[in-house]
Amino acid sequence: MLAFAAACGGGGSKGLTSDAAGNQTPVLAGTPRPTAVGDTSGVSSIETTLSAGKVTAKVGANAVVEVTATGLTKPGLGAWTFDLSYDPGIVSVASCKEGANGLSVCNQKASGTTVRVAGAAALGLLGDQTLLTVTFKCKAAGESPLILTIDTFADATRGAPKTVTPTLQDGSLTCS
Repeated sequence: MLAFAAACGGGGSKGLTSDAAGNQTPVLAGTPRPTAVGDTSGVSSIETTLSAGKVTAKVGANAVVEVTATGLTKPGLGAWTFDLSYDPGIVSVASCKEGANGLSVCNQKASGTTVRVAGAAALGLLGDQTLLTVTFKCKAAGESPLILTIDTFADATRGAPKTVTPTLQDGSLTCS
């Protein structure tokens, strides 16, 4: 739920976490969840890459950019919130579409330079997954960096999700 709250606004949304006694306390979106008793690492063993790719299009044309997570292993990706930033002087967002087989939402107006996506999959996403598809319109000649920033990326460990630390591969959109 934290992921969805964060996607609707500009971040800073609050959720609740429970301790072993069932007491609930607020936690900011993006804060790692408590791990199981005896497990102090808090980091998942999932090794994945989150990639935005490189695309080229003519000025005035649209270009589709997919953000993918690859190599997801058990227990799978359980929750994600991330931003894709771009240069509004070069491109504008025509549309965005959530991906994956979980429940997700895309906010193409998170700011004037950022698309935000958030999602969750109770059973965990495995393998290679497209988490976001953005259609950009080339406004001017040049190259817009596509920068990924993660707020939340957690595995699907039931009752105690762990933080997944993906390798990030930023992308670019070249308009000619």
